[in-house]
Amino acid sequence: MPLRLVAVAFDTDDPRRVAAFWASLLGRDVVRETGGLLLPGGDTQIGLRFVEAVTETPGPNRVHMHLTSSTREDQQDTVARARSLGARHRRGPTAR
Repeated sequence: MPLRLVAVAFDTDDPRRVAAFWASLLGRDVVRETGGLLLPGGDTQIGLRFVEAVTETPGPNRVHMHLTSSTREDQQDTVARARSLGARHRRGPTAR
C-alpha cells in the first residue's frame, strides 16, 4: 500500500490561536483531534496539524509556507487578510 502524506504537524505553545489564524487565512475548518487541532487538506492541499508543545527555541516558532494566488489582486487581498489576522510583513531574501 503506497504511503500518503496527510498532514504536516507544527509544535506551538498555543495551537488554538495558530490553527484559527491559518483556518481563517486558508478558508478551512478546524477539527479537534486527540492531542491537537487539524485543518484537513484535500486532493491539492496538505492538512495542517497544530499540537501543543513547549519549544526549546525562545520566541515564535517561525515557519515559512509558500502560498500562491492566481492574480496580483488575489495576492494583495491575501496579504491584507493575513495582516488583518495578525501576520507581519517580512522583508528578506526572495525564494529561489
